[in-house]
Amino acid sequence: MINYSLFLAAPDIFKHRIYNNGDWLVHLSNTSPYDTAGHTGSSFKFLNYIANRKLMVAKGPSTFKFHHSVVTHSPTVLGSKCEILGVVPATLQNKSAEGACAMSQVINIIKKLKQENIFDNTMIIIAADHGSVYKPASFSKNMPYSSASPTLLIKPLYGNDLFQISDYPAQLSDIPKTIATAFNIPHEYSGIDLLSKGKQKNRSREFNYYVWSKEYHSGTKSRVPPITKYTIEGPLRDPMSWLFPIECEATLDFSKATQETYYFESNMISREHWGRWSYGPQVKFQFKIKPDCQTSSVFFNLTAFVTPKNPEQTAQVFINDKPVGDIAISIGEAQPKKFTFPLPISPDNTYSVRFEIDKPTSPKSVGVSGEERELGFGFVNMELLSNGSVQ
Repeated sequence: MINYSLFLAAPDIFKHRIYNNGDWLVHLSNTSPYDTAGHTGSSFKFLNYIANRKLMVAKGPSTFKFHHSVVTHSPTVLGSKCEILGVVPATLQNKSAEGACAMSQVINIIKKLKQENIFDNTMIIIAADHGSVYKPASFSKNMPYSSASPTLLIKPLYGNDLFQISDYPAQLSDIPKTIATAFNIPHEYSGIDLLSKGKQKNRSREFNYYVWSKEYHSGTKSRVPPITKYTIEGPLRDPMSWLFPIECEATLDFSKATQETYYFESNMISREHWGRWSYGPQVKFQFKIKPDCQTSSVFFNLTAFVTPKNPEQTAQVFINDKPVGDIAISIGEAQPKKFTFPLPISPDNTYSVRFEIDKPTSPKSVGVSGEERELGFGFVNMELLSNGSVQ
């Protein structure tokens, strides 16, 4: 309480020194091993206090309690039984164990609520401000799936049903309306009551993303970097839900990182100043275009890895798993070479273009360099064409 009192009384210019990045200024004594475990230990100590203190139950108006825990933030220092491990690598296994420690305290709180016969008429919401760093392999590194995947658990008021998992595109900003509706509190909150049976179907979720930095806490950075606004159409776990729809007639430059939010790819090497090489026998692109487009075809500007020892590169091309043509580039031909393919009608405006490459070749095998990956075609750009467009 000394630290809190000092923090409240001190002028603003001194508050950051008292807070000390969560470690606080005053430490009278180390009364618990958790006092030596930094802000994670301090947070667990308070969570443990809440979980084990005696509840006071009294008649009266509804009460509200909020607890912010940083137990699962870095560094990772606790095991699954809340034992202090010291700083350990932040692997998925270690983070899961630390998460189990935090949830064990939540379970203790729930047990106490049940013992006092107040569990049923209590609403419990467990929410995180962001998700973990463990992104599914199917996601592009430029898609902030992790940040947009916070935990959100809701135990309804007077509800005691079995645990359920929902794919509904909920947002943290829906929490105030959900609480206010449950307790009949007059409000003008935006968002959706997540417990309503009449929730809006086919909801588009909006997510604003920027790259966070510790320097915002220290004050050395005062301006927030550019914010990218995602409109997530469909299930959060589906990578296609994240893609920005491409304009009806647009060109994607494969050398630009900023355009990777418009497509997913597999088996492509890192960008170079001109574009990207494919490697292996197959390369695939997935993208979606804006509704109501009259897009009729797509063309790719391609180069090929050809040498006197492998003078020609060929491939079969499929769009939405249907064959649309063959391509070939031979040594001596002008490169890049343009290839145009018809786009079939797609009800949801999503497309998958797959190249099955016949003889990808490693530069090492033909004595060009030490690169061992088998190269096929070099992708320079992709352009969408509408009916009547001039190529």
